Amino acid sequence: MYDKLLSLILSQNNSFLFDYAEKNNINRLVGTVLYSKDNLVIIGVKNSFFFLENQSNQNIKVGIRVNLNFLKSQDKANSVDTPIKMKYLGESSTNGIKLSLRFPNFKNIDSINLKTPNFTDTQNLKASIWLSKFSQTLNTQLKNLKFDNLETHEMTSFKKLVEKIVTTILKSFKDNLNSVLSPSHSANKIVDMMKVYISSKNNPDYFSQNQLKLIRELVTLKEKDVKTLDTKNESQTSERNNIMDKTLSSYLTIKNLSLETKTPLMFFSIFGLPIFFTIDREYQNNLKNYQKETMNQKLNLILLTHNFGVIDAHIQSLEKEVYISFELENNTDYFKLKKQYLIKNLKVKNYFVKRIDFL
Repeated sequence: MYDKLLSLILSQNNSFLFDYAEKNNINRLVGTVLYSKDNLVIIGVKNSFFFLENQSNQNIKVGIRVNLNFLKSQDKANSVDTPIKMKYLGESSTNGIKLSLRFPNFKNIDSINLKTPNFTDTQNLKASIWLSKFSQTLNTQLKNLKFDNLETHEMTSFKKLVEKIVTTILKSFKDNLNSVLSPSHSANKIVDMMKVYISSKNNPDYFSQNQLKLIRELVTLKEKDVKTLDTKNESQTSERNNIMDKTLSSYLTIKNLSLETKTPLMFFSIFGLPIFFTIDREYQNNLKNYQKETMNQKLNLILLTHNFGVIDAHIQSLEKEVYISFELENNTDYFKLKKQYLIKNLKVKNYFVKRIDFL
């Protein structure tokens, strides 16, 4: 009954296992159902896990053996219908992780590729279950978004956002955290970030005039313009600096958040923008006074912006010393314009920037 369960699923050209079968002239492999709950199914074969959505009423039990048939793309039209209809959500193997990613009207962006962490078998299965639910929820929610007015490079930013956040969350399984953000919550929040992006793009009134002014300045000012502005009356730039101060204050608020939360992975809102961030604290012996402990705090912020694409910021503070690195998708030179302003204002608050890197 299950002989052709995956015959259509594994005809997908981007499957790791399909590539393996094609190179080794293999038409069929045997897999085992490792997980089956609600309508999600995970099938394991040769150190690979396939994440599937059961779109039939047929109950699939854990432990059953199934044949995985490989069809070339040109054979699809002539293939016999499978007894159980399955939807491909993704897969995990030693070659990496693939997740289905469906943007309406953007067929060329159909998956994200991630490096596979060095998981144990238990971690791998737990992560695969999480990824299955995440992919299912994400693609369901993406159907409700309107991408008509977006360009390909913006969809690429959406893809990069998903890659960044999922990579960070997968580290939670590797680090054996007791609690990981739920897959449905994570997928919904990522879609919320996209909604904010789309709303602000389609509705100029989404941001205040002062905020729009700041955005325009960041993408149009040249280095000499910054020096000129700094010599003008402070009142002329008070609104711009006030916005930066609010952002800085938000960072310091996050920095001091209690770790009593169930997980150090959180979605938060700063300056009206949804941001994903992680907090990692570790205590070290203080060389200056061995009777005290020094807290080394690491923050990772990921956000989606119009002018810079995806921003991935890593902040490390040891007592009052701060080390920062920014990875920007677009317009790095423009972003650097506020580097000295950030250093200056952190110093006012008794935080000393030892290094700022742009990756």
